Amino acid sequence: MNKKLVIGSLVTTLIFTCISPTFAASSQRVAPSSSAVYVVQEISIKDLNNVNKQTSTPVKNGEVKAEGIRGQLVQQATRLLAITIRKGGEEVSWILKYVDADTAKAFYKYSERIASQLDVIAGIPDLTVSIVKEKIFYFCLNTLKLDGGISLQIADGIARALNLLLF
Repeated sequence: MNKKLVIGSLVTTLIFTCISPTFAASSQRVAPSSSAVYVVQEISIKDLNNVNKQTSTPVKNGEVKAEGIRGQLVQQATRLLAITIRKGGEEVSWILKYVDADTAKAFYKYSERIASQLDVIAGIPDLTVSIVKEKIFYFCLNTLKLDGGISLQIADGIARALNLLLF
C-alpha cells in the first residue's frame, strides 16, 4: 500500500511539473510592437576592401573569394608533394606503397608531368584532397592516356600521401 502511494504521488508530481510550464506560457501574452526600426546601409566596393583588411578574405574588384586555412594547407602540401616527386623523397614511397609494377613504371615515366600538374592544381582556391585526386585521375586518364586502373592507383597514392602530410 505504501509503495502504491509513493509511486502515485511521484507520477502526479512528474505530470504536474511537465504540464504546468505549458499552461504558464500559454497564459502570457506578448504585446505587439507598434514601432519597428529598419536600418538600410549602402555598401560600396571601397567598404568591401576595408572589410577585406579586417577579415583576410581576398576581395578584388568586387569579387570575393573564400579561402580557408584547410585549403591553404592542402595547397602547400600539394606543392611540397610536387617538389618531392621531382627530387625524390619518402613521400614518393607513400604514393607507390600499394601499387603494382605497371603503375610504378608509369608513375616514374610521367613523374615530371604529374609534378607539373600538381603545381597547376595547387593554384586552385579552397583546395581539398578529393579535388586533387579527381584532377590527377582525369589528367592521367585523358592527358597521359593511361589506363583507368593505373590512373586511379596513381590518384589514390597521391591522395594518400597528401593525407599523410596533412594529418
